[in-house]
Amino acid sequence: MFYTTKLYRITALTHIHVGSGQQNYGIIDKLVQKDPVNALPMIHGSSLKGALREFFVQKEGKDSKIVVHVFGKENKGNTENKGNEDGDQNSAGHYRFFDARLLALPVRTDKLPYVLASAPAVLKDLSDMLKTMGLKLNGMVGDIAPALKPVASASHFLKELESDPILLEDLDKPAAYHASLPGEALAQLIAGQAVPNLALLPDNMLKDLCDDNHLPVIARNSLENGRSTNLWYEQIVPRQSVFYTLVMMPRDDQYASVFHETLTADEPVQIGANASIGYGFCKISEISTQNIKSS
Repeated sequence: MFYTTKLYRITALTHIHVGSGQQNYGIIDKLVQKDPVNALPMIHGSSLKGALREFFVQKEGKDSKIVVHVFGKENKGNTENKGNEDGDQNSAGHYRFFDARLLALPVRTDKLPYVLASAPAVLKDLSDMLKTMGLKLNGMVGDIAPALKPVASASHFLKELESDPILLEDLDKPAAYHASLPGEALAQLIAGQAVPNLALLPDNMLKDLCDDNHLPVIARNSLENGRSTNLWYEQIVPRQSVFYTLVMMPRDDQYASVFHETLTADEPVQIGANASIGYGFCKISEISTQNIKSS
């Protein structure tokens, strides 16, 4: 079967907690999912698929044709059996959902409320993944890695300010403007607009911002008659963080346009835990790509 691949941007409208599910004996009781290679926050493909399935179930119904076609059919009976007396059984969906990887993280500054910070390794990972799929970013000329060489040892802000440099408060380090960096193209990639407040950090700095000492931690509590019965600490990925993910679908699939239009409509998609307290609400939008062979 031949597939078409689309690249999507996931922008967190509220804080996100997609739990790692691992037992933790440190101060933080519940950690978020992280990439085992670069230790940056991520959303596993299985978690993302489950969230999107629930979104489409709420929109279209559990047994609607699009839900069964895209996500597969779940067994209504015992999951250890191939089926039940009604003949229903598990079946895989036709779409393939990849992990959502971090693209940018909000960082406070002395001149602006925050900037979106990314790093060369993050952008190279994206570029390499797209090459594997036979795609490249629209508006990005050539390989992205050589253009980012100035960021190897210093932070750079991608918009010229009247007073330069800008101080990144979480790092207590300045970020100077660098005219040679592809600011407009990266702005379109990360934020979907031409001139956002964007910074590029050396890889190790972004990694430091995503460790357990820097990611925000929220204290949660259970109360009975006004008394605390269960205090725990939960790690979050802050609102305005940006992830990217890939979705593969059969070429010329009959549900492709409906899937895409529903996914990228104005209604937010809830991903992860704690929906009842407003966590995990995200805006999903397409990042424009083109086939390498056709360029």
